[in-house]
Amino acid sequence: KFSFLDFKNCDMGAGEILVGMNATLKKILPSNIFVAALVAIIDTKSGQCSIVNGGIPYPIVLRRSELRVEPVLATGLVLGVVGKESYEPGQEIIIDLEEKDSLIFYTDGLSEIENAAGHQFGTAVLRQIILQNSEKSAEELIENLISGARRFSGQDHNWDDITILGIENH
Repeated sequence: KFSFLDFKNCDMGAGEILVGMNATLKKILPSNIFVAALVAIIDTKSGQCSIVNGGIPYPIVLRRSELRVEPVLATGLVLGVVGKESYEPGQEIIIDLEEKDSLIFYTDGLSEIENAAGHQFGTAVLRQIILQNSEKSAEELIENLISGARRFSGQDHNWDDITILGIENH
């Protein structure tokens, strides 16, 4: 179950949120465990989205009006590896979501799925499936990504954890 925090009256940016998350995780996680995360702050009126990455693959924007997909080149260190004084969040990337655009976030469990030959699903296949389903809603698009990953990997594949989140600007 997802819960969303209302940051309307909060002056913290996406990077500051990641810094705080890192400080907490560094205190509570065993030294051999880390967390990949991403913080996105979306203005639902303007469609402007601020993204700071903490170790997940690049999100993908589907520009439906142009029938084009583009990665959001946000990079950053995973959380829980270094202490507060050493942690630097990745660069904040600002994107504008136009009407009908979708923003797809996913974890490496999706892009690293392997088939019987040992080839990874990868971002090229992921982008191709997104383009092929560009007329569908974000929910249907995600369902088609999962179906495509299942077909690619075969029945007996042991998948890593996978999270996919799609946001659509109406």
